[in-house]
Amino acid sequence: MSEQHKSSEKELARIAEMACEHAKKKGAQGAAASVSVKKRFKVMIRDGKQEELTSSAGRRLSLDIYVDGRYGSHTTSVLTEKELLSFIDDAVGMTRVLMPDKHRALPDPKYYADRSTADLKLYDSSREKLSIADRKQRAVKLHDAARTAAGAKVLSVGAGVGDSEILWVM
Repeated sequence: MSEQHKSSEKELARIAEMACEHAKKKGAQGAAASVSVKKRFKVMIRDGKQEELTSSAGRRLSLDIYVDGRYGSHTTSVLTEKELLSFIDDAVGMTRVLMPDKHRALPDPKYYADRSTADLKLYDSSREKLSIADRKQRAVKLHDAARTAAGAKVLSVGAGVGDSEILWVM
């Protein structure tokens, strides 16, 4: 994992901790938060022409809170502190008016006490080096190979290249 990703992971963990702490300050007996940052890219080639080119990025906080025997799940894409605190205040208030659910609770900490923190090396840093032209070239190469293999009997050929990067902290 790159230093940039380690820094981003720490920032997401800080946001998750702050969200849980603030929910508890506002009266929640329990809270669990996950924060993620996603980047996605896709290029599609159909019959030798670029059909689609999309790129997206997003941030998200999901907050599960437990208030007076009630459970609420809340999500936002706004992660600035002022708006996030207001969101959490509203989430606690909304959860208070829900029906009680005696079967909902956070898992006992003993079930995740000694969890591994090993880096599973799932991140491929070569994604950062790919340009739009690189991705498009790969899609064209796949398209051309499919067209050649398909022969004249196939009326239309499409191929695409897509990738995504997700950093997620709970």
